[in-house]
Amino acid sequence: MLLRILPAIGHLKLVDIRPAHLNALYANLAEVGIRRDGQKAIPKIEIAPILKDRGMTRAGLANAAGVSATTITAITQGKRVNLSVAESVSNTIGEPLESLFTIESNATPLSVKTILEHHRLCSTILRQAEKEMIVQYNAAAKATPPKLPQTEAECFQPEEVASIRDALEREPLKWKMLTHLLLITGCRRGEIAGLSWDRIDWDNRQIKIDRASLYSRTIGIYEDTTKTSTTRFIKLPMETMALLREYRLWYMELQMMNGDKWENSGYLFVKENGSPMHPDSITDWMGKFANRHGLPRINPHKFRHTMASLLYFSGADAVAVSKRLGHAKVSTTQNIYAHFIAQADEQAAESIADAILRQPKKPVFTSNENIVKLAF
Repeated sequence: MLLRILPAIGHLKLVDIRPAHLNALYANLAEVGIRRDGQKAIPKIEIAPILKDRGMTRAGLANAAGVSATTITAITQGKRVNLSVAESVSNTIGEPLESLFTIESNATPLSVKTILEHHRLCSTILRQAEKEMIVQYNAAAKATPPKLPQTEAECFQPEEVASIRDALEREPLKWKMLTHLLLITGCRRGEIAGLSWDRIDWDNRQIKIDRASLYSRTIGIYEDTTKTSTTRFIKLPMETMALLREYRLWYMELQMMNGDKWENSGYLFVKENGSPMHPDSITDWMGKFANRHGLPRINPHKFRHTMASLLYFSGADAVAVSKRLGHAKVSTTQNIYAHFIAQADEQAAESIADAILRQPKKPVFTSNENIVKLAF
């Protein structure tokens, strides 16, 4: 982000930066052609036969070109990559760039979310300067960054959840377990990818969420704190614990089959040799899973929204939902799920009216019990 920020305000002393300078920066970032990654490269021929002719492996090409093995796999699958990556691969193979790739330009303006990330970075720097009394005030706090459009969180309907659950019965146990945890816990994709066996409390039926597995093109797969840098414990139902035990037996068998080739990373969800799994592979698998079974579009975050909606409709309050989701503030939860809260409150009002004010079609009270049913 500094590569975009410094040309605009990097020549100014911190004390001279005004809100107007930052507003001009945000306006510039919204213009067409500002992207550094404005050009992408698309493989025009199959790379695998070329590697075979040169006696090269994918891993060897990745090491020589200074890119990840996942990137080389993406190229062999015909996927878009950054122009710089394509140039490194072409130079390593010894073929002209234009003979291996088709170059396309991306003039799409930066998203509002990306511009806001630049604003937050400026604000963080200036807030520290204010704390150290280098500047009198944080200019970013008085600037006017663009507002992120409010969109309603998408979630699965109960019948869709049932269809997904049924389809998972025909899928490998690893993916059944992973998808099950996404729905039951409401965890973020990286938090599930970064979950390790020592974070499972078998006696108290809970898991500890305090880190996430992430990916960077320059670093590769790495581990970091959760998005809000918080630690939370999530209780699990008995059915989930039973599935975890079944999965642990499968995991141990996989480890024994690999023998000395096994990489003991300690993560629950790993590659076939035990090494850390790329977080993006979760999203990729779910897209293919949905297509195989004729299901609606699936992404990991949609499970998170689904769990939150189910909690609200079951009567949970915002504090309980926020705690399970790991939001730093309850207000964040309330803002994201405002429409769920409103719908749940409306349903609760109708349920109370059914029970107290409206004439039931059949007796509500029996001789021994008081039956009140709330259905989602």
